[in-house]
Amino acid sequence: MQNMRRLTRGGLVSLGLTLVTSQCGTWAQGSDQTALRQGVAEIAAPGLPGPVAVFGPSAFAVVVGRVGKGLSAPVVAAGRLGDGSVVAFGHPGYLEKEALDTADTGLLVLNAIHWLVRPGRALRVGVRDRPDLVAFLRAHQIAVDALDGTGWTGNLGADAVVSCPLADLTPKETAALDRYARGGGGLLTAELGWGWLQLNPGKTLAQHGGNRLLGSAGMLWADGTLDRTSAQGYVAGTPPTAMFNASTALDSVLAGTVDEMPQAMETTLLAARTLPPGDTLLLPRLEALR
Repeated sequence: MQNMRRLTRGGLVSLGLTLVTSQCGTWAQGSDQTALRQGVAEIAAPGLPGPVAVFGPSAFAVVVGRVGKGLSAPVVAAGRLGDGSVVAFGHPGYLEKEALDTADTGLLVLNAIHWLVRPGRALRVGVRDRPDLVAFLRAHQIAVDALDGTGWTGNLGADAVVSCPLADLTPKETAALDRYARGGGGLLTAELGWGWLQLNPGKTLAQHGGNRLLGSAGMLWADGTLDRTSAQGYVAGTPPTAMFNASTALDSVLAGTVDEMPQAMETTLLAARTLPPGDTLLLPRLEALR
């Protein structure tokens, strides 16, 4: 990526003629943003949330936090995985009581659950190892299944949405959730890249269970932390632009778009630092630049 930084603007434009492919033309439908952010003006910042790198053709940022002067990164993102949908928060604490009761975080979670339900399915949420989320949903008259026991993945079919910790999933559990989502299920997720790295020395984020699951959807929990943009956490009143999707941002970098170039570079580099070796969505384009 150092080579990418050294490319001249003229070189970027030249490469752009052959590499810009509009891979993210469907980065976010207006109806998706409206449904997810309806009535949400501000959300919490539990602990030190981290960024969610967004780069898939149907993935988009929902709320962003600050990573530097004038620069931001997603703290909440959403997208499609097969016939299903995913909403990803940048800290597990978003699905715990303190955050759910702060500002409009609980409303965003409720919006996310309704958005995740495929049309025609009954609203029923399967939850594993998240007691605060169970209590919150039941308080809002949402049917909940407790996914307990070692064979919990065999009980996913009855639920329109599933929420469980993803960081340390076994390969069998990852495969079961992948099939569930691709078959039309919704995943409500909340993980933290930098925290997992601290607890797993010698490993990379490519080995994070959530990243193994959502990488093909174009969303990854990345390293680093996000500064607040409001007193209680993050301002959520304005839809993030397409420059928070790394594939779209790379298009702008290659085309030499001036106005949003710093943000486009930040978004692209965040994804580049996090992509697993086998990524087929963005990595081939970055390799071509080298």
